[in-house]
Amino acid sequence: SLLIGSAFTKEPQKICIVAPNLYTAQQIYEQLINLVGEENTLFYPQDEIVRFESEAYSKEMVSQRLYVMEKAMEDKPRILITHAASITRYLPEVEEFNKTIINLKKGDKINVREVIDKLTKQSFSRVNKIDGSLQFALRGDILDIFPINLDSPVRIDVFDDEIESIRSFDINTQLSNQQKDEIKIFPASDILKHGGFSEKTSTILLNELKKAKDYLSY
Repeated sequence: SLLIGSAFTKEPQKICIVAPNLYTAQQIYEQLINLVGEENTLFYPQDEIVRFESEAYSKEMVSQRLYVMEKAMEDKPRILITHAASITRYLPEVEEFNKTIINLKKGDKINVREVIDKLTKQSFSRVNKIDGSLQFALRGDILDIFPINLDSPVRIDVFDDEIESIRSFDINTQLSNQQKDEIKIFPASDILKHGGFSEKTSTILLNELKKAKDYLSY
């Protein structure tokens, strides 16, 4: 940590550290924060227990991974700390990940039904009243959403097809407070759900299938 921290301080650049396990990665991350600052470090964790359902992962880890995925796309020198279990799992291509981010701005014209469809496909749960993250609720022309990348839920007031206001609100009192001009809504999971494969993935799968057929023909 001291060696890498000193090298980064002398010549800031993008550096990736792969630790053998989550515990070691966490230690390195905490040490580097003290050396180069939290703004220059990114921590990408993954539960090391093998699970088959994406919903089983902790919301905290999903939130952290989504945050890092966004920051890693910025053209800024940072040190990324991760571990073996993280780099062996599937990650969407940058273009595919960007397509899942919903950008909403005051004054924009939107189709509420299309937004709801996107939220459902991105693993958000529809409820009558939001009481936790990764949920959304629709009441008339008011759409409440609690994305994982925000500290509090947001209330989007739509008139006809135009966004009139975007406000954060208290989850306990349900009262609106801070006005916002625009927001980004990250998907509720870093495992993207879509109807097909990208061209790159399809090519790889077809090549592997051809290899398997050639092998079986011997």
